[in-house]
Amino acid sequence: DSPLRVMVNGKSRSCVWVARTGTERRCALENVASHCPVTCNACASNQCSDSSSTFVLDNGLAKPCDWVARWNTSVRCALEGVADTCRQTCGSCVGSTDAPVATPSLAPVSVLSGHCVDSPLRVMVNGKSRSCVWVARTGTERRCALENV
Repeated sequence: DSPLRVMVNGKSRSCVWVARTGTERRCALENVASHCPVTCNACASNQCSDSSSTFVLDNGLAKPCDWVARWNTSVRCALEGVADTCRQTCGSCVGSTDAPVATPSLAPVSVLSGHCVDSPLRVMVNGKSRSCVWVARTGTERRCALENV
């Protein structure tokens, strides 16, 4: 599932919202299953494809995966949650092999169907809330050695 919010009927919603109640009905809404494939039990058709929905970045801007692909893709894929949302564009899909996704791990690690993926949750590092994207930016090996990472 994408950790980013998805636009559903003009409202910003999370995959947690999709799972909370009426999951089957919500998964049937346009673009929701491609954005929340785990919640919607749609991994077979969506685990290696981009979300077809507009998603909401941390800065509040709503963007589609073709925005990520259009320019400066590697920088845009490094934005928090984007690689988990634009799985094909960012080359981060968890396919049928045992290969991990191409980003560093953050404790706790989630394991879905035998595949290792970074946690979408943030962790406290030296008193600051940090994400896997922060770990991947620079000094990855040094940052991975930090407590809780």
